[in-house]
Amino acid sequence: QAVKQSQWSQRQLKTDLRNALVTLDHAWASFEHKYISELIDIEEKARRLIVHAIEHERVLTNLEEEQFQKNADLEALLAVKEYEEVQKKLVRSIGHLNSVANTRRKGRD
Repeated sequence: QAVKQSQWSQRQLKTDLRNALVTLDHAWASFEHKYISELIDIEEKARRLIVHAIEHERVLTNLEEEQFQKNADLEALLAVKEYEEVQKKLVRSIGHLNSVANTRRKGRD
């Protein structure tokens, strides 16, 4: 009788342990999924800031190339309204990048 009870207790213990491990595995997988999803979102937001700055820089470069192909001087380039607007956007985006990257909160925003 005692041997049968001991065997039943061991089986029950194994079943309980297996169930606990399955529950733990599901909880861990859920945690990992949420954690990795958040990391991907953070990375995407950071990349977006850099991409915006690159896009503004490309537009500036294209405007400069267009003007210099017309043999225009720097004054003519600076007179192009779009050039000034894009230049301001680039400066703002670089400033924003700097403020996000500045974890010690020193310097300008």
